[in-house]
Amino acid sequence: MAKRKRTKAKATFNVTGLSISDIANIDPSRLNKMNKADLKRVVTRLNSAGNKRLKRLRNSFAGTMSPAYRFATGKNGRRKFSVRNKTRNQLLKEYSRVRDFLFNKKTASVSGWKKTRKGIEDIIERNLPKKKAKKFWSVYRKFVESRGGAGVIRSMKYSSSDKDTSDRILKLIAKEFLTNKKSEEDVLRALEAGVTREYEELQDKQNEDSNYKSLGRFFEFSD
Repeated sequence: MAKRKRTKAKATFNVTGLSISDIANIDPSRLNKMNKADLKRVVTRLNSAGNKRLKRLRNSFAGTMSPAYRFATGKNGRRKFSVRNKTRNQLLKEYSRVRDFLFNKKTASVSGWKKTRKGIEDIIERNLPKKKAKKFWSVYRKFVESRGGAGVIRSMKYSSSDKDTSDRILKLIAKEFLTNKKSEEDVLRALEAGVTREYEELQDKQNEDSNYKSLGRFFEFSD
């Protein structure tokens, strides 16, 4: 008995006339019910917008140092948004990835990345000359990646708050790289030493606080 040829599902969802925002806000239940052909058209539209953003960042000053750019392109910097050879489940994951990039990443646009850089210049209390800015961001990126990503940096409790930890790292890079004019390798070593030192100091302080609390409880219950 001859086998039936499997026919490809035809696209029935029309993306014509929909904005990128409309496509990014399709109801999840509707998205999950789409056949592969429809899903591919939807993701292709979002991917096109995402890849255009990547190109604009790539062609802008220090754009490839943007955390959002690194998130999208991976460590080798060559990854892009694509639907090629993806299964239906992989298309759903790609939809989430490009949607997150376009709408949840502050540094996914040239203007957003520029604003972030300006905010960091305010933190380190100096302007970054163009010649040194790329190296500054290169050092920061290498340190972040050596620690397992930005999420790990945000979770480092080496000081009183997450923001304080991030600010200290940025200031230390500025001090060692811009003021002391050290090489990238020396700055990274200084960062590791500085972070380790702060961590040990914080641990000592926490141990002291714990000892004081224990002492307080001793006097409280021994009268």
